[in-house]
Amino acid sequence: MPESCLLIATGIVMGLMLHAAGQTGYTANTATFFLILLPCIVLNAGYLLPLQSVFDNLRVVTMFAVIGTLWNTFSVGLTLWCFGKIGACAQLALAHTMVFASLLAAVDPVAILAIFKEVHVKQLLSRIVLGESLLSIGVAMVSS
Repeated sequence: MPESCLLIATGIVMGLMLHAAGQTGYTANTATFFLILLPCIVLNAGYLLPLQSVFDNLRVVTMFAVIGTLWNTFSVGLTLWCFGKIGACAQLALAHTMVFASLLAAVDPVAILAIFKEVHVKQLLSRIVLGESLLSIGVAMVSS
């Protein structure tokens, strides 16, 4: 069973247990995300990361993570801000568009790695993408 399906099933079971116990109306807040969920996700990804191949290609991984994430953040944020100025979408402050863009800039490797597995890409490229995604999440969190 894929890990994502197991996590969905676990969430459903826990939700049903909370509902049966009378706990309704819980809303997640930032403290729950930053103090409980995010460390579990990042530590799991770091633990399963093949470190030797990432360290062998650290320059490439760092370049993709830092420069790529910052480029995506500024290009999306400034484009969204300019579209708001000309009336093509809702006008937001520049700081708000940049925070929104930093949330979009982090690359989620699940879809990319699934495609890589289908087309039988070399293992090295998959490991570079995995290392880059882990670092880009950190860069996106710091930039927001």
